[in-house]
Amino acid sequence: MTRRSLVAQLALPLLFALSGCVTYQQTNVNEPLDDDLIAGLPAGTDLQVCLDQLGAPIRVWQTEHGKFAIAYGWIWTRGWGVSAAYPIAPFVNPSLRLADDVRKLRGGVLWFDEDMKLLEAKTGLLSDLLPGRRRPDDVDLLDESAK
Repeated sequence: MTRRSLVAQLALPLLFALSGCVTYQQTNVNEPLDDDLIAGLPAGTDLQVCLDQLGAPIRVWQTEHGKFAIAYGWIWTRGWGVSAAYPIAPFVNPSLRLADDVRKLRGGVLWFDEDMKLLEAKTGLLSDLLPGRRRPDDVDLLDESAK
């Protein structure tokens, strides 16, 4: 090991120690819904009935052939975290925070047909239930024939 690499290996933890901190935090986002309430909605339930019982969703997206889905999510966690910030110029402080809260987001997803009737409802981790990100379909808002 060269002297230069040894200095770099010692300087990095020292730099982090001077600019970082270890925190204990609690995260509460949205009120949890009962899994049985979501999973217990029978197929064919109207969208409005679902919204009346569950409230506003956190995400709505189009699936295939005019169908759509809505998602509810919540998280109540607490734990340790690590963060660091290092001032490199006046008003310039790059920072780093390590957390995986998004992967712990629990919730439910409801799929509806084109007549706004419930097809299926599932609960679990939203990272398992939600589809991957994609660009939305083009919609011509001025097209009168689509109405």
